[in-house]
Amino acid sequence: MSYILYADDHEDMLKNKKAAAYSDPWKYKIEQIADGDTVFLYRSGAGIVACGIGSGVVLKSKHRPGGGPEDQYSMKLRNFFQVSPPIAAAEIKDITGNNYVFMGTMFGIDADAGHMLANEASKRKK
Repeated sequence: MSYILYADDHEDMLKNKKAAAYSDPWKYKIEQIADGDTVFLYRSGAGIVACGIGSGVVLKSKHRPGGGPEDQYSMKLRNFFQVSPPIAAAEIKDITGNNYVFMGTMFGIDADAGHMLANEASKRKK
């Protein structure tokens, strides 16, 4: 099965203050977010566009008409806010000193880098 992130999926995450992934195997990555984890939403070509704290509760629902009843795994994010302007990939590298590769649906970063990015995101709170 192929993975498609529709433009309105991104807007849905922002509007509903959640992190989400769709279809196998990507949706299972949402299960890795623990209660209290800082979650950054990253949009290709823009950078970090939002930030929130994981609730630890995975919600399973239909994604698109014709899809399965559990195609979408999502998690509500507490203390959610949008970041403007977004923190671009080059800025993320400068802030953290790490050259992250933004190719996966989700990846973890160490606590120190997370704190640095959360501090910068807070300064850009929309």
